[in-house]
Amino acid sequence: MNKKIKSLVTASYTNDRLDEKSVEIVADNVDRRMLKQYINLLKQVENKKVIFVTTPKPLTTSDREKISVLFPKKKMLENIEPSMISGIKIVQNDEEYEINLNRTFHDIMRVVSNND
Repeated sequence: MNKKIKSLVTASYTNDRLDEKSVEIVADNVDRRMLKQYINLLKQVENKKVIFVTTPKPLTTSDREKISVLFPKKKMLENIEPSMISGIKIVQNDEEYEINLNRTFHDIMRVVSNND
């Protein structure tokens, strides 16, 4: 990725927020290859600013505050996954943190059945 693309991505932010007008200007003035690189780098930068939280039911306000303390300055996107039964999964960049009762139960059952 060249320095020009990186500088365009940096210039696309105002007060740490993506500026739609800047993105449109860049998109209108670069060729297709550079546009693809620009969009890929924008996605990478945006993913660093977001955490994805998956739970079996909606988070309480208290839980949201606790997660916000652990991941300051990150936007939180919630996903409800009833099949989890109980637990939480947090994804930040490429790191995944998961505590899942359903998975733990199945792991225990697998170990017990393998020992029979």
